[in-house]
Amino acid sequence: FAGVLSDDISNFVLERPLLSFENVVQLTMPEVRNEVMLPGILEEFDMPQVYQALCPGSVVVLNPYLADRTFAGKPDIEKMNKMVSTTYKALKKNRNWLITNVEEQERERIIFNSLVND
Repeated sequence: FAGVLSDDISNFVLERPLLSFENVVQLTMPEVRNEVMLPGILEEFDMPQVYQALCPGSVVVLNPYLADRTFAGKPDIEKMNKMVSTTYKALKKNRNWLITNVEEQERERIIFNSLVND
């Protein structure tokens, strides 16, 4: 959230973030609760809107997880990508947005490239 409030941060690499707050309230018995939920947050926004607000900055989301503490699957990642990528495409900053599940070696390459391409 700090990146949305400050112009001092322009690149983000988020490892294992919660995919969305909506996912927490959709589960009967989520594994994550109070440690991530902010009262009333879904009345205002969720993570897709945060990522969109960070545009045109570079945002890399690696291995996001769901409220049951499992990694988000391909359909969940594609859904988030579709919601967020339209903002980056509209500003011709497609390369500044990435959400994916990766293995350790690929993770290191992606992080290195995000730092070098700053």
